[in-house]
Formats: sequence, structure tokens, C-alpha cells
Amino acid sequence: MAFLGFLNFFFPMLAAFWLSLAWPGRHMWGYILISLLVGLGQLLLKMGADGLTVIALPDFALEPEYYSSGGSWAFLLAAFFIQPALVFISGGLVADVAKLKTFASPQEWMSGAAGRLAKYAAGTERTTSEERLAGRIRWTGALLPLIVSPIVIAALLKLADTLVRVSFYLITKTSLW
Repeated sequence: MAFLGFLNFFFPMLAAFWLSLAWPGRHMWGYILISLLVGLGQLLLKMGADGLTVIALPDFALEPEYYSSGGSWAFLLAAFFIQPALVFISGGLVADVAKLKTFASPQEWMSGAAGRLAKYAAGTERTTSEERLAGRIRWTGALLPLIVSPIVIAALLKLADTLVRVSFYLITKTSLW
């Protein structure tokens, strides 16, 4: 299962990087749509591996309650669907920034939101620090989904735990016993 964890994190990043380098231009919405397929594939791979474990090694199989509890489903969705999707998006954006830095002219590098923000932050000083600042803004923006993914996963797991606790409380409170 350690290999599955490795695959869960590095495969989407490398696949998106390779796809972006092979796909000319910038395609944010394309990365988002493909990331949903990557996340679904990772989730199905995890569930298939769990199913094979039940068949091949019945002594080490998961309890039947594993997939029936709300917290487990939230963990599966967060760790094996959302996280690979966010990592895939980040990999595509990092490759887009690398392509732009390698093949773009200085005017193209300073265009867009990153260039405007760098010019605004630099103020009246017109130096090469503007270009460096634009580069930092672009790299940070490209890595943002990767940086935010643990926070999103933690928030989803906390929300699922809260919903399970509230539903359990409501069920026991409204019971006729």
C-alpha cells in the first residue's frame, strides 16, 4: 500500500507536467477537467486494491464497516480523489510557467495578472526586480493547488466528522427508546 501512496502523490504531478509540455499553450480548464478523471481513476484504483486485498488476503481484509462509515468515505474522497486532482492541476500549471519562462519574450513574461501585480508592487522603480517578482508570483500561483491540498483535505475530514457526530446525535436524540 506504500506504493499506492507514492503513486497517489507523484503520478498526477508528473503526468500533468508531461501533458502540459506536450500540449502547446496554457489550458487551465483542460487541466481541471482532466484532473477530475485522474482523481476518479485514483479512487477506483484504491477501491480495487482494497477489493483484491479482501479476495487474496482475507485475514488482512478491512472490516465491513470501513466503507459504511461517513468518515471513511470522506477520507477516501479527500485523499484519493481531491488530492490527486489538485496535484494534477498544480503540475500542469508549473509546466505552463516553465514553458512561459523558457519560450516567452520579456513582454509576454510581464503580461497578464502576474505582470500587472509585479508592476504595481514594484511602484515607480523600473528594474529587473519586476521580472523576478512576476516570476515569483507565477510560480506561487502554479504551486498554490499543491500547497492548499492538505488544508482542503483536513477541512473536508473535519466537516465529515462533524456531520457524522451531528447525525448520530440527532438519531439518538429523536429515537423512540
